[in-house]
Amino acid sequence: MSALRKLQELEKTLGPEHPYTLRAAYNLGMFFVWRREFAEAEPHLARAFMGREKVLGPEHLDTLDAAYNLGAFYAEQDKFAEAELPLARAFMGREKVLGPEHLDTLDAARLLGGVYADQDRFAEAELQLQRVLRGWEKARGPEHPCPLDVT
Repeated sequence: MSALRKLQELEKTLGPEHPYTLRAAYNLGMFFVWRREFAEAEPHLARAFMGREKVLGPEHLDTLDAAYNLGAFYAEQDKFAEAELPLARAFMGREKVLGPEHLDTLDAARLLGGVYADQDRFAEAELQLQRVLRGWEKARGPEHPCPLDVT
């Protein structure tokens, strides 16, 4: 059975907003991203984010992951204005839920900073990237090599 057919079956049996249905939509979207079929990926990723936000709440880790990946999806295609809102939600949510020094929080801040830089919003980019650097140094020490791409 194809993944799209499985998603349609879940929609029919569990409903369009059931967490399993939303997970299937998210996974299908990520599959299309992996295949670089962006037109096919976008509606599934957007649906997963909006559905999870509605059903699970804005601070649920699955919602925050969907927001992050939707923002990364847009950033990958140089759609920086579209990337900003989901990345900001992912960053703020992760900061609240996981803490400011959690690596997932820092990664969202890094990507959001890159989106700001790509929009020539250098003061905002610098603020985010400085936050990443401070958080990394606090979490791992100033001499630890940073695996996050902060350039």
